[in-house]
Amino acid sequence: MSTDTERRNQRITAYLNKFYEMAKERKGEGSGSTDLMVETKEGQLLIEIFGSKTISYREIILVSLVAKYLDKDFSAYSNFYGCKPRGIFEGPIKEFLLVHGFPHTKSGPLNIAKASNINEDWSSQREPKEDADKVVRLVKVIDKGDAKTNDNLSLELMQLYMDKAKVIENLSVSLSDDSNPVHLYNLCKRMIDEAPDGGNTPQRIFGYLLKAQNDFPPTGIVITGTEDSASTTSTTSKKPGDINEELPSGEILKVYEVTVKPFNLSRIKDSYDCLSIYNRDQAAEIKEVIVVCRDRDCPENMNKIDLGFCMGSYEYQDTIYYFWNIYEWMAFILQHMTEEARKGFYSLFNNYVNDPNTHEPVKVKWNQLHNS
Repeated sequence: MSTDTERRNQRITAYLNKFYEMAKERKGEGSGSTDLMVETKEGQLLIEIFGSKTISYREIILVSLVAKYLDKDFSAYSNFYGCKPRGIFEGPIKEFLLVHGFPHTKSGPLNIAKASNINEDWSSQREPKEDADKVVRLVKVIDKGDAKTNDNLSLELMQLYMDKAKVIENLSVSLSDDSNPVHLYNLCKRMIDEAPDGGNTPQRIFGYLLKAQNDFPPTGIVITGTEDSASTTSTTSKKPGDINEELPSGEILKVYEVTVKPFNLSRIKDSYDCLSIYNRDQAAEIKEVIVVCRDRDCPENMNKIDLGFCMGSYEYQDTIYYFWNIYEWMAFILQHMTEEARKGFYSLFNNYVNDPNTHEPVKVKWNQLHNS
């Protein structure tokens, strides 16, 4: 016998599949994605919300439409959490998005809702605020419960998702068999310089290079933190740094911070606090952190070293921070690692860029570099 949760999830999946099939049928007829509601205020709002750089906004709308379908009395404006949004988004909705290659966040509607209802108080604290205001306006429309309007919105939203998936597919790069270290270095440098993505690009490049170096041939060292967002704090991840080298037992050997922003005293203090908490909780004694960055990101009063690779050090209480030049490090590692390792790195990074959830500017730059 199925549980209430299973029956609810089945209803949600059927609802989403219904509009997916309807959207496919419309596309087969040659209709554009914005033909359905482009002349309506609701349609324009949806298109603008979908185009926001904060993709969690579109997920708030998706959850609201699904919740209203499940319960005609649901109101995102006055009781958003009444639909148990975590359960419906992280379960059947996210599974549906994943199956169809639609970009999505891990827990976006929850992270952006912040335990609030979707009203003016909520939007006043969100960025971009103008997009959040549009979310509130559209939520009010959905809450009114006009079934035809909500069905049209669901179909329009599905077509927008399908269009976005097509854009992503067209930007994907087929991996070449190139393992030239100079060519790979130039690709990485341009990606860091021209598509840093808030620090995600250099963190991924650094982490994947370390992983490939230790996988081909295998050393037994485990690299952790590569898959975390650059915005994830060490306190949240419960790790002492952005990237860590660990033994299979979990013992940390090296701690790295990877950045293309100034690593000033404030950031050193934040890093030290996270390191102290980790040392206390794990009975560890980590006293060194390697900061991988550019020359201009180093603290002004560090102890400078007359080398291109290790630019200097900074002692803070009982911990020393070493500053490595990210460009020099990449060039060295790529030439030092085996050909198989270079191919492994290239594949890892290409798979990351081609993932539906990697930000579009990163995909665009990677595609340009391979087609110019």
